[in-house]
Amino acid sequence: MGGGELGRLLRNLSGYLRDDLRTRAELEARQSWAVNGARVAVAAPWVVLLVMSTQPSVIERYQSAAGALVLAVGAGLCVVAYRLMMRLGRLPAERRILDTTPRRSSAPPLRSSAEQRRRDPGR
Repeated sequence: MGGGELGRLLRNLSGYLRDDLRTRAELEARQSWAVNGARVAVAAPWVVLLVMSTQPSVIERYQSAAGALVLAVGAGLCVVAYRLMMRLGRLPAERRILDTTPRRSSAPPLRSSAEQRRRDPGR
């Protein structure tokens, strides 16, 4: 790989990066439609209930213990469904090659052999 190839290599790389950013932006735009659809799907039954609550007979039905239970179960199911829709519709995080932020690891930190001998003198 000579110096003459470097310019072409960088042009190709910049083209790939631009294509990747363009694709990611399109995916984010489509994902925003899915998120808004999830919000509308969760809000719609509550809007209908709000409109129906203008009738006294509907208010009487939901003032009973069974009506309160139906509302509580409905609210719980809406929360679970919304969170599930948001998780399924989430785009994966972009993996960075030269990421300088420290990562948390569940593994214990590596120790030098001298440190291990000090900690475990029997070995």
